[in-house]
Amino acid sequence: MRKILFTSVIVLLGIGFFAIGYASDKPEQQALKDYKRIQKQFEKSGSAQASVDNLELSNFSIPISFTLTAEEIASYEGRELSDILQPSDQWLWFMQDNGETKGIVIADSKGPIQMGGENYSKDLMKLYKTIQKDVSKDKDVRYFEFQGGGIFLNVDKNKEEVWLTSRAAELLNLSPYKKLSPETVLEKMKERITITTTEIWVNSSKQ
Repeated sequence: MRKILFTSVIVLLGIGFFAIGYASDKPEQQALKDYKRIQKQFEKSGSAQASVDNLELSNFSIPISFTLTAEEIASYEGRELSDILQPSDQWLWFMQDNGETKGIVIADSKGPIQMGGENYSKDLMKLYKTIQKDVSKDKDVRYFEFQGGGIFLNVDKNKEEVWLTSRAAELLNLSPYKKLSPETVLEKMKERITITTTEIWVNSSKQ
């Protein structure tokens, strides 16, 4: 009876340690595991699966901010981009295979939010490397999206600097990968909001 009881305790402890170990995975690491598992279900090539197995997260992450509503941005009369941003609990990591960018992971303290986007991740990484050559060590780089385009904002000694991905630059009719002033980007964002709002109104009127 003691032997049976002792064995049962060991089994329960083993299950408990396994559960604790699984639950202790950080959200970003769990996101990476989920991404690998999903990719393996679709991939038929053994070499492709091996490539997925080699994926690791970048040793840095970038805080994500959310923008105010389109109406609030359009009516904003200030000159600083940080005024139209709200902090979030989300962070962005890059998935990499031997230093080559293969996607992004977005997670918060509760769990994974988004994984994948290899082409877009390459654009983001190219821009991030460009920024690293410009910003000081005391950098405060944030990431946010505007109508699906990625934008980096750096606040350094109360001075704001902005960089656009190719997608955001196309939307705003500005140059990608170049340092821009917040006033310029804000002006273009407001113009884009006006155009988009007009298009929606015209289309809805036709219906």
